[in-house]
Amino acid sequence: MWYRKYGLGILLAGTMVAIALAGALRPVYGSSLNVAQDNKARMDLGIGTWFGNWYPSKIPDVTFEMGCDHAAELSARVARVAFRWDVVEPSKGTFRWDVMDYIVGTVASRANPEKILVVLENTAPWAAPPDSGEDFWRTPPTDIQGYKDYLMAVVSRYKDRVGYWEIWNEPNLNTYWLGTTQDYVTLLQASYQAIKTASPSAKVLGGVVSGADYQYVTVLYNLGARPYFDILSLHPYSNPYDPRLTGTPEKEFYPTVGKVLGVMAANGDQEKDVWFTELAWAMNWSHWGGVTEEQQAEYMKASYDMASANWPQVKAYVWFSPVDTSDGNWGVYNSNGSKRSSFFIFRGLAGSGLTVSRRTPIIPGVSHDMPAGMISSTSYAIHVIASKTRTTAWTDIALLSWAIYPSDQIGTWRFSTGERETT
Repeated sequence: MWYRKYGLGILLAGTMVAIALAGALRPVYGSSLNVAQDNKARMDLGIGTWFGNWYPSKIPDVTFEMGCDHAAELSARVARVAFRWDVVEPSKGTFRWDVMDYIVGTVASRANPEKILVVLENTAPWAAPPDSGEDFWRTPPTDIQGYKDYLMAVVSRYKDRVGYWEIWNEPNLNTYWLGTTQDYVTLLQASYQAIKTASPSAKVLGGVVSGADYQYVTVLYNLGARPYFDILSLHPYSNPYDPRLTGTPEKEFYPTVGKVLGVMAANGDQEKDVWFTELAWAMNWSHWGGVTEEQQAEYMKASYDMASANWPQVKAYVWFSPVDTSDGNWGVYNSNGSKRSSFFIFRGLAGSGLTVSRRTPIIPGVSHDMPAGMISSTSYAIHVIASKTRTTAWTDIALLSWAIYPSDQIGTWRFSTGERETT
């Protein structure tokens, strides 16, 4: 992420009993609406379970576990987590398997994703140049064989649960990489060779590019990076801009992803998959401003739909974080645990929506028993949470309590009172 400080955490988030609706309280009748589309054939939705400043002395860690619980509640099919070489192997040949076993086990059991994506980052101090000082972690390692040995040990241990390995984070920014682009290609080649030796079926994600930086991707190809990654990783942030807008500098605008794909095609990689392994829109970002809650949800939906409709190479869309971080309100949860409108958009896109064939208006002042999910179309939307009292299977009779309301914006409403939430 542009200017994201190293060391982000997942904050504690709970649940709320609010229902999110879109629109004015005017019911609409007609044919059924359905967002439970075949997203399996489109893009996997994912979430970052980051814990950058998280240290071994803290295990078990409540905030990290809550982040994994959020991923499960969101129905995320991809969970992204970081492995720090300086933590995993603090001295050459000495591994902290207790920490890494805990991380992988917690993600697998609590986030329960279909795919675990591990970011391999941070040079260990013993493998960095002697004069690197406090910048050891973002300095290219000089002990390349030591790096390959580390990767082979880690991938061999977790290959049955982790199938996707991402090489570094945003090396096109000196915030995270002080080496040259050639240094990164050298690291990528060593990574690919080690990972494939340990697990031939594993997928290696390379590039990990901040923004739609097609010029950096061009240089990667010119330096011979093509054979050393199975998936191109992008972080196409355009905060605070609408994802449908274009502008300059181009890499800061979402539609410029098309130029990245053009570079790939020019190098014979038009069939290679692309994953968006980080993106989000922040409310009140500390650097370039932010968006409203309604815009965050709208831009999530618009950006997903744009990629789905126009860029078939893009196979995964990973929202940066479920909760806010130290420099911005990126999350789909508020700090008090309540859910923002973007939470429900995410769940709907992830395939947690429901088909509704019958519905009646919601009556103000009357509580309604509703299943979990989200229904939406271009003009109508309704968000609901699970009933706390009903646990039996939902039937056509239960669907009688659904209603659809037209709207031009996303709002949050209580079914019991018909009034807009203020929290």
